[in-house]
Amino acid sequence: MGLTVAAIVIFGASFFQTATGFGLSLIAMAILPHIFGYAKSVALLFAVGSFSTSFIAIRYFRFIQWKILLPLQIPTLVLSIVFSIYSFHASTDFLQFILGLVLVMLSLYHLLSPQFTLPKSMAKPSVVGIVMGMLCGTMAGLTSITGAPAALYLAPAIKDHRRYIATIQAFYAINSLTNTLIRIFAKVIVLEDIPIVFIGTVAMLLGTLMGINTFKAVKSELMNKLVFTLVAVYGIWIIINDGISIF
Repeated sequence: MGLTVAAIVIFGASFFQTATGFGLSLIAMAILPHIFGYAKSVALLFAVGSFSTSFIAIRYFRFIQWKILLPLQIPTLVLSIVFSIYSFHASTDFLQFILGLVLVMLSLYHLLSPQFTLPKSMAKPSVVGIVMGMLCGTMAGLTSITGAPAALYLAPAIKDHRRYIATIQAFYAINSLTNTLIRIFAKVIVLEDIPIVFIGTVAMLLGTLMGINTFKAVKSELMNKLVFTLVAVYGIWIIINDGISIF
């Protein structure tokens, strides 16, 4: 039963991501913790994401903009390791509360874009990449969600679409592989999870392919608003529910 539900959730999240261009982890983390628990859901999303992002990063390796990526990547890597280790000992209620905050903030960001996009002049200094990397690392370790801060820095900094895709997929691949290995060593991911990871990977690929065919002629603006409004509402519910347990 868990495998079937996980496949449907990942398929649906991938399907919607094709329309919106982002949000697979954001959508999936609103549902998967109710099935596998919080820590396992984070681990599974990292594992599933490792395959697709690595494939794209390797395919477009020569287009990766390392000079732009490194100020973002290094703090993300360091802090994601620190907060991943912290998350193994933190209470589930607290992590769920943090997840709720992240869901609401990122949903509002996506709903209000491009009003909150960084000016191009701010995307060049490495200090911006470092700040976004610190935010990404914290979010990655606690929730597995990193897309919005990374895109906020990389999108204005890399004008060529192919180079942007190659760079952000390299960012995702490095983070996913690193965090997957951490969770394997911590025994959050075990041999029994291999079928879930395999089925999740297949579901993600199928959802992406179907989404590409479905949304070719469909404007995604309405879909964006619908999906992320629902995610924001759910995030508010998590904040209230787990906030009561914590405080």
